[in-house]
Amino acid sequence: MFRTRTNSIIKFIISIFIAALISSALMIGVCKFLEGGKKNSVIMSQEEALITQRHGRENTKYRLYSYPQADFSSYIKWTDEKNSCFSITFPNGVSEFAGGLYLTLTANLFPYLEDGRLEFFLKADTDSVKETELYVYLQEGPRKDKMVVRSLPLMLSSTWQKVSLPLNQFSMPEKEIAMAGNELFSWEIQGFLFALKMANRKQKVELRIRGLTVTEAGDVIYVIL
Repeated sequence: MFRTRTNSIIKFIISIFIAALISSALMIGVCKFLEGGKKNSVIMSQEEALITQRHGRENTKYRLYSYPQADFSSYIKWTDEKNSCFSITFPNGVSEFAGGLYLTLTANLFPYLEDGRLEFFLKADTDSVKETELYVYLQEGPRKDKMVVRSLPLMLSSTWQKVSLPLNQFSMPEKEIAMAGNELFSWEIQGFLFALKMANRKQKVELRIRGLTVTEAGDVIYVIL
């Protein structure tokens, strides 16, 4: 009788122990599942953000800024409530800065160097500027001191005109090449900057830019703005 009761107690204790182990295993499994779900949700949000940036469905992934000094940031502003167009004012006697966009995420342009193009529309607030040269800079992120540039003579107009620049015609300035040494330009771009070189540097000019995209063989790869 005593032995039977003892066996019952032992079986009861063992059953409680097994139940505790099963419960613990289930809790651990649930925690790992939830943790995995959180990780997956973070990864998905990053992927969604990249897709959003790639197709230009959201205008909160960049900011306006000036280079090399932030002192000129007040000369760059949005011209509409949708942030689909911005203006850069080159004040009297000043053309020693560039203004444009700085992306939160990088745009990898390396796969599109052979046939890719940077395209945008621009216009000025005047038709009187004649001898003008436009400089377009692509700035590598997060190192803002590395960039490639393309310049072209331009007749500014108060009507919109389209500019299309092959990516393979951008090159690093000589000063940049000397600083970079053997380090290659990655083409992971975060900054898109614009500057004017005017014959009459005392003339104030406002430049407006919209429709900034990267294309390849007519297909839109990135909608930057």
